[in-house]
Amino acid sequence: MPLKKITGDKAATAAFMIGFIALWDQAVITRRLMAAFAGNELTIAMCLSAWMTWTGAGAAATSAWAGRLKKPENFLALAFASLAALTPAALLSTALIKEWLGSPLGETAGPGVMMLACFLVTLPLGFPLGLAFNLAARMQVDREAPAGRTYGLEALGAFAAGIILALWFRDKSSPASPAWAASILLITMAAFVPDRPRAGRWSFALVLELTALAAFALAGGPARQGSLDVYYNGLFWRGLPVKEAFDSRYSYLAAGGDGHETTIYVDGSPAATFPDERHDQILAHLPLALAPSPKRVLVVGGGFSGLAGEILLHPVERLDYIVLDPGFLELEREYAPDFGRLSRDPRANVAAFDARPFLKSSERQYDVIIINLPDPHGASLGRYYTREFLELAASRLSEAGVLAFTAGSTPPNLSYDAGQLAATATAYKTAGEVFDRVAIVPLGENLFLAGGKGSRVAADFSAIQKTMDERGVVSFYVNEKVLSAEVQESMIREVADRLEAADAKTDRDLNPRAYASALLTWAEKTSPRAAGAAAFLARAPAWMMLVFPVLALAAGRALARPGKAAAFSALAAGVTGYASMTASFGLMLAFQSLVGSIYHMLAFFSACFMAGLGVGSLLWIKGGGGWRPALAVSASSASAAALAVYLASSLGMDGPWSAGTLFALALFFQGVGGGAVFTQATMGLPREKENGALGSGLIYGADLAGGAAGGALAGVALTPLFGITGTLVSGAAMTVAVYLAIAGKKEEIFD
Repeated sequence: MPLKKITGDKAATAAFMIGFIALWDQAVITRRLMAAFAGNELTIAMCLSAWMTWTGAGAAATSAWAGRLKKPENFLALAFASLAALTPAALLSTALIKEWLGSPLGETAGPGVMMLACFLVTLPLGFPLGLAFNLAARMQVDREAPAGRTYGLEALGAFAAGIILALWFRDKSSPASPAWAASILLITMAAFVPDRPRAGRWSFALVLELTALAAFALAGGPARQGSLDVYYNGLFWRGLPVKEAFDSRYSYLAAGGDGHETTIYVDGSPAATFPDERHDQILAHLPLALAPSPKRVLVVGGGFSGLAGEILLHPVERLDYIVLDPGFLELEREYAPDFGRLSRDPRANVAAFDARPFLKSSERQYDVIIINLPDPHGASLGRYYTREFLELAASRLSEAGVLAFTAGSTPPNLSYDAGQLAATATAYKTAGEVFDRVAIVPLGENLFLAGGKGSRVAADFSAIQKTMDERGVVSFYVNEKVLSAEVQESMIREVADRLEAADAKTDRDLNPRAYASALLTWAEKTSPRAAGAAAFLARAPAWMMLVFPVLALAAGRALARPGKAAAFSALAAGVTGYASMTASFGLMLAFQSLVGSIYHMLAFFSACFMAGLGVGSLLWIKGGGGWRPALAVSASSASAAALAVYLASSLGMDGPWSAGTLFALALFFQGVGGGAVFTQATMGLPREKENGALGSGLIYGADLAGGAAGGALAGVALTPLFGITGTLVSGAAMTVAVYLAIAGKKEEIFD
């Protein structure tokens, strides 16, 4: 009896730990790939798609083999030991993968490179985890427990990992230490799982695995460099004189310089450089010279030192500088020249705060608001360029106030590529829908100036020079002679005409256009055929989202008949996987757009979803409910995700607690639906030892294949073309289609 109890504990513990390690590695690798690709949130969908592809492939390819094994626990021990060595190796590969694929550090990569990188990095982790799931399911069958129980225990393990990582990633943290923690845990499991009386040869194999891991640590790698963090940072920033690098709750930050200038990097891309006299003088003096009395000025992000020095040359009584990330502010305090002197100026107020809640809660009116941020390549920056944010900023401007921001670039001969034109025209159109007066000054990077009817917004260099002279402000880059030579009035008019004629869409919180612009740029660089396809898709009508749901409905009707139970189960699991992925990614992206801290919350949201999977799976094991209730729960949960995003956006829920709680509940409910459908799918399969493991492996593979397809489509097509709302509607429509496929059918046909 004690031996049977220990065997049962091993089987349950193994399933739990597979889920724990899967989410742990998934979250850690996804964060590192986000850092490699400039924080682009589409990396989340692509990484999850790749992860599910390899995990599903591992489960499907090894399900029959796992069903024939006599001692699956011994092979599981070997899988755990292999993952202990592969986890830190995979992490280090994220620092090099972008360059390996021909895209240097700091250069924007297209979706093709991002997708390929995600698939290459996740292969050595995902495939063994798919195998491990089959082995754990077989251990459950051996003790006469439902194979679907493995799914529930795996989900609960993932929930535990997500909670721990959410606490780990709360503040400043090490980018690489989570990988070592995973390796130590995996080594422990490799020693715990084997059937000891007959595990002699497996013990020898484990010794070889652990020896290889030790050799990796000692042979010129992390141990020689001092730590895995030092080694990772050295690989990521190779050739750059980086002084400090760490993970904050928002991004991967670094500060570096050569003694003449200092640059702060956010996810591998320069975010602020000190000194940068041309940028600072243009961004400060042009809007302040257009404001008749710039007493109150707000600067959002991008660096304080150089810009503040120029702003305070004007008759400013109060200068507020806010930046979202406290880690960014920490690096600026430490490394930016003149920060200490300027921040001690009694007129200056410096704080780490998100601009959205800051503007909502403040009753102060500003004469000038400057958005000092890089071009929006994703939702994290794009949330400061949407119509909703510009309306909020406009409500805090005085009657003659001026808003300034940079977006896009204009080539000297105006030969825009498709992505350049789309990005610039979107910014121009969005600002024009909010402000009465909008002017663009194409000084290489485009400076946008906007204000109400009472403002003096115009690209009038003589008026700007007159104001500067009256205030006694002297600037090398902002004077009538230099500006007129750099950009002529006829060019300004021509650029404005081109932007007004472009077929641009408004940038919205739930439809960030940065992804569509990036897709057009990448396609144009790839080939004329790809450019044509991208341009066609950019004009695609919304009804095209219904193509896949219609196909799912047709397939469901064809398979909902006697003798097709296994095929229908696989279809339902695949569709649910698709819906779960699109809903999860849509919720995470909406949170990033509204709140801006998905980098920190990624593991927690994944934990909520996995907790729902576990609860849904275990509830269905105990109660069972049949196909119709399971699919009803799945369809309801996917629809609830879309409703949650709509409510958060329409009610202005942009706080981490309000939006985070709502989205966490939606993700949990989404998981309950997924767990119910998966367990229902496995219930109708044979329960013999071999077929039980085989069937659960195939259903698991179908579930993951659907999730992989959902992630790929969400990252490459749905989000860029139809926005966050379209991505969520696509998933909900798929689950509703499968539910409708069994309308009027008797439950007995699935027996």
